[in-house]
Amino acid sequence: MRVVGKKAHAGVCPEKGINALTVAAKAITQLPMGRVDEETTCNIGVVQGGSATNVVMGEVEMQFEARSFDRVKLEKLIEQVKTEFQTVCQANGAIFEETLSYGTPGYAIDDQNALLIVSFQKACKKQGVSYQGAACGGGSNTNVYRMRGINAVNLSTNMKNIHSTDESIAEADLHQMLEILLSLVEEFTN
Repeated sequence: MRVVGKKAHAGVCPEKGINALTVAAKAITQLPMGRVDEETTCNIGVVQGGSATNVVMGEVEMQFEARSFDRVKLEKLIEQVKTEFQTVCQANGAIFEETLSYGTPGYAIDDQNALLIVSFQKACKKQGVSYQGAACGGGSNTNVYRMRGINAVNLSTNMKNIHSTDESIAEADLHQMLEILLSLVEEFTN
């Protein structure tokens, strides 16, 4: 998404400018960022703009994403974001531009019917591990595989603090996952 304002000298005539970052911030504060509900998230993860400290920021580009397990909620949220930015930009003399598109779709698997899940449950049981299916708001290669018709599923390695500087996986958990995967291979080769 991009907000286009108007550059001006920040020390000589800032009133002649339209600060694109300020306009974008006004729109952002009206939106539900972060966890919207139990199925939906909204985030602006990258913001870039400006050319110098003595220039009113003429434009700002943002990378936005929204995710939801409910397609209707997702579409409604995306429209809300676009409408809010358009409204705030218009009220402040700025222009809103967007090239939003849908990314890789999510997927759902029935724990009782999917051959891969039932086999994984057996492999977990063989290793004395309690299977627990769960919804995840993250993306992975599995999304791409399934989109292309390949039966795949994410297997958790019990990661902690994902995408942070404290991200970790216990060595014991990796060894346990290896044993489960070996049991899964046995399940498919027998």
